[in-house]
Amino acid sequence: MSFSVTIGSTSSEKRALDKTVSTVKTCTGTLHNESNVVNPTILCKCSATSIATCNYMTISDFGRKYFITDITAVSNDLCLVSGHCDVLSTYASGIRSNTATIARSATEGNWNLLLNDPMMKVNNKKITKVKTGFSGFPKNQFSIMLITAG
Repeated sequence: MSFSVTIGSTSSEKRALDKTVSTVKTCTGTLHNESNVVNPTILCKCSATSIATCNYMTISDFGRKYFITDITAVSNDLCLVSGHCDVLSTYASGIRSNTATIARSATEGNWNLLLNDPMMKVNNKKITKVKTGFSGFPKNQFSIMLITAG
């Protein structure tokens, strides 16, 4: 079974969902020996020198994108390309469409105080402020006292 392999280079971070990839070569490939779709070894019909600087590939038939982990020359026009699945880019649309309740804050200093976070230290000291300037509460009248905590 042969399929199309798009080989290119990226300088994007591994943790980025979307990667900017410049395509270097599109070639025909077949699975080499006992291989799997997560960590495939592909026998590609191209020279190793033409893709020596590449670090990324896409195999549309597998529906996945891969980081290239190794390139081995077999002959002048054949090479073995090993890869590891880039899960974030492969499933980026599914990741984006997810909804979730966030339990931890990612940015220090911008904590969401409405979330119950056992890892965040909170100040539980009582602060009492007495405001003066009025003569007290009138007798036999309904009074409202405002207490805030935060």
